[in-house]
Amino acid sequence: AGGGDDLFTRSQMEWDEAAKDWDDKEPVRMYSEIVFEALKKIVPASDISEMKVLDFGCGTGLLTQKLAPLVDQIVAIDPSQAMIQVLREKNLPNVEIYSRCLDLELIQSQSDVFQGFGLIVASSVCSFLPDYDGFLTLVKKILKNGGLFVQWDWLKIADSEDDFGMSVEQINQAYQDAGLEVVSIGQSEGFDKVGIDMVVVQGVAKKL
Repeated sequence: AGGGDDLFTRSQMEWDEAAKDWDDKEPVRMYSEIVFEALKKIVPASDISEMKVLDFGCGTGLLTQKLAPLVDQIVAIDPSQAMIQVLREKNLPNVEIYSRCLDLELIQSQSDVFQGFGLIVASSVCSFLPDYDGFLTLVKKILKNGGLFVQWDWLKIADSEDDFGMSVEQINQAYQDAGLEVVSIGQSEGFDKVGIDMVVVQGVAKKL
């Protein structure tokens, strides 16, 4: 892995420390732009406009910022207070921001907010989760029927010395175990432009 890869494989403390100049990093901005373009191929802008959206693991809100003009309401959540502070300073009027982890307690205490999502996005997040399967259970709970979950993560290569990332098989099984319909899972194109060695996998699931 080269230096560019290290931008996306950090501890929580490192995320906080990186927040101040995160948006200034060209690979980071390019990554969010490619994710946004990929998302528009999955969900047309006309459909997104009618959706309540959750940006899970939103960081400084680069993707949130791109989605905000297209939708009525976005909920953005990230446990890094420093990253969230950068997002708050962008003053996006239709974005509701939470600086904490997504868990059942939050869903139950803020049930008016954390329900009925038509789209949940998670960009370079799920590889870091300690309980991916448990997270998908929450995703299913807060998606509306027909709602989509879309993730982008590093693809774990079979027989590779680097164990970081997620395999297609792992994502596929996790979607099925959570009771989500598998829409598509596969290598996502265009990320080679970011200047990183790692391959990105894109997963799309639907709540029936």
